[in-house]
Amino acid sequence: MKQITQLNGHNFSLYLSPNGYGFNFHGKWTGMVGELLKQRADIAVADLTINTDRKAVVDFSTPFFESGISALLLKSQTNQIKSWNDLGNQTEISFGILESGPTRRLFQSSEDPVIRKMWRMISSNSSNFVLSYTDALRRITSGKYI
Repeated sequence: MKQITQLNGHNFSLYLSPNGYGFNFHGKWTGMVGELLKQRADIAVADLTINTDRKAVVDFSTPFFESGISALLLKSQTNQIKSWNDLGNQTEISFGILESGPTRRLFQSSEDPVIRKMWRMISSNSSNFVLSYTDALRRITSGKYI
């Protein structure tokens, strides 16, 4: 950024976005997407998931890295669970996702039979949803939640 500034004479300042990445809550955007839409920021740089909702309101550059979805497991759980199918076919360990966000929408709309089965299991109990990553980590380290 400093080199670009020197080349074209523009100034920049960096700041952390309030409310994280950005979600659409009843027509009002939060986070980085909200900062762009409210014109408080000109650009957002992050490991931001490209989804239909976000693509409808902001433009994205071509991704230079994509990782997909992964699960956090305790080392003791990795012997039992080596795939999404293993996770969906067991009942000893609860698993879930963030209450709102792109992962939830992916699970809700997937046509993959394994993901659909997992969504039915997750959505059957509201306690399978977590409100934050901190909440998820606390539950994971208790040993009975993925």
